[in-house]
Amino acid sequence: MSKYIYPERPIHTVMQSYPAEMSRITELLRSNPRGMSVGEIASSLGINRNTAARYLDMLLVAGQVDKRTFGKAKVYFLSQRVPIHAMLNSSSDLVMILNADGEIIQANDQILSFCRTSREDTLGYPLEETGLAIFSHPTLMAQINDPIGEAGSKEVIRLMRGVDEHFFRQKIIQTVFD
Repeated sequence: MSKYIYPERPIHTVMQSYPAEMSRITELLRSNPRGMSVGEIASSLGINRNTAARYLDMLLVAGQVDKRTFGKAKVYFLSQRVPIHAMLNSSSDLVMILNADGEIIQANDQILSFCRTSREDTLGYPLEETGLAIFSHPTLMAQINDPIGEAGSKEVIRLMRGVDEHFFRQKIIQTVFD
């Protein structure tokens, strides 16, 4: 089980004011997998070089493009990232991600299946109010809410679900997204 903390103000709100320009740049980079410089992008789209650089910086911060420097030239590529939900679902571990307020912002298929609940009944709700509440033992919650928290604290916990006894090696990782 992991605790991730994310920024108060999501980056994508900045990009919502320029959806057409952002889409044009990402489509252009999609059709040029070898990458393009700011000047090449600006001339292809018929926009000012400074404007193109500003849009590329926004896309870079949002994680939609990557930048490599070759000498003095900065070359931009479409980002090749795997969405976190796809990565979590490839794990056999039971994983949930909580925000700073203790609300579940992500849960993989394995934990939802084990707890016999759905994403709709889980995401956006405090842990104690969901089908994942079996993981809200006071000791575990104290570790989750510990602001200092040991990095990667591990411990074996015993959970009862009906008459079945389950043992888990829990891991709490506090993280900050830059």
